[in-house]
Amino acid sequence: RGWQQSLSVSAGVHQNLEPIRLEPADGILTLSSSPGGASVTVDGEYRGQTPIELSLEPDGSHRISVFKAGYSSAVRNLALEPEEERDMHLKLKAQMGEVLVQVLPKDAEILVNGRSQGKGTQTLSLPSFEQTLEIQREGYRSHRQRFTPRPGLGQVIPVKLLTESEAKLAALKPEITTAAGQTLKLFTPSDLTMGASRREPGRRANEVLHPVSLTRLFYLGTHEVTNLQYRKYRGAHSSGSVEGNSLNRDTQPVTSISWIDAALYCNWLSAEEKLPPFYDIEDGKVMGFDVSSHGYRLPTEAEWAWAARVADGGLLKFPWGKRFPPQEVRENYADTTSAYITGRTVPNYSDGHIVAAPVGSFTANHRGLHDLGGNVAEWVHDVYSMPNSSGVAAVDPLGAQQGSNYVIRGASWAQGTVTEIRLSFRDYGNAGRDDVGFRVARFAEEAPR
Repeated sequence: RGWQQSLSVSAGVHQNLEPIRLEPADGILTLSSSPGGASVTVDGEYRGQTPIELSLEPDGSHRISVFKAGYSSAVRNLALEPEEERDMHLKLKAQMGEVLVQVLPKDAEILVNGRSQGKGTQTLSLPSFEQTLEIQREGYRSHRQRFTPRPGLGQVIPVKLLTESEAKLAALKPEITTAAGQTLKLFTPSDLTMGASRREPGRRANEVLHPVSLTRLFYLGTHEVTNLQYRKYRGAHSSGSVEGNSLNRDTQPVTSISWIDAALYCNWLSAEEKLPPFYDIEDGKVMGFDVSSHGYRLPTEAEWAWAARVADGGLLKFPWGKRFPPQEVRENYADTTSAYITGRTVPNYSDGHIVAAPVGSFTANHRGLHDLGGNVAEWVHDVYSMPNSSGVAAVDPLGAQQGSNYVIRGASWAQGTVTEIRLSFRDYGNAGRDDVGFRVARFAEEAPR
């Protein structure tokens, strides 16, 4: 290495300088590796990553270490002469780990970092750094994940591909809670027969047997909408009272609301959660509905019937089975305590409530839904009409876009005859009643337009 020093010189003044000792110049090592980007230390001090140019003092041997995750370290001891330049390339040896990738369906293709490893279950030997695994097959949603093989420690990665419909179902929550506090359960419905046989005691003419096919997944409220939940939308609402018995307590189901009131509540609830409105409303009137919307709505009549009646491959006649009257308390009907309000009571039956009970006071049905067959009757979505008796199954029926009357399903605290308590019983109207309320529903997904 060169030497230099600044001097101040005066005329006639002699100076003696200390002996000058030149230091040997550093050697230069140009270091690269395969793979690149490996970390480098010199005598334990970190210097950077490959490729790199290193200055090494020529006064002795230096310990060069090169290392990278997933590879064995390379160590070299090296001494360079002054001003010597040298190139060095180190090839790092990968540390391998075995991974068993189990796939279904059996002919699904396995890719690692974008490269095919073949079809079907495979045992792969891979470098122990992060890898990207992808499993794919036509007709199924691809699976993608990252993993790191571990040397000496076998791994098993099981992957079952889902069809698009299965993947959508898996992504849906089994329960949701609305902005007003209602709990809704997710249901995957099936085909059913609605109505009742002509020979069934109590059957009415509007209960014609007809097949229905339900294909769209839907959410349905586990309880009827309460006064408290309804007053979050319309704070001044009162459900009133009957013969001094209040229907207006917070936990009782809301009553004295029209079908349009119930539809408006559903649209309000959708707006609270920024969901598309289901009902098309102009000047306070419902002009129709959007079939594709997954905003809140009233349950369709077919959904209500499926949730209430389809059980163990058959159809329930009453919430408890086939015999009337019930042998134990199951729902809130017109009972012995209600006789002074309504004369249509269930024989020898007492449920402990003169009028509407707090929602959920009775045991849930086979689908985890409360009060579906009693407490208050319920508005459903459909315009009232006579069922189609052609024998051709209606698929996801929603009824007409507009009408003057709407379907009411289920019995209430004011009803107690065999006709009314049957789950196939159909009533209709449009104005509010003191024994009619509703529960909310929505489709799980938006339908294609």
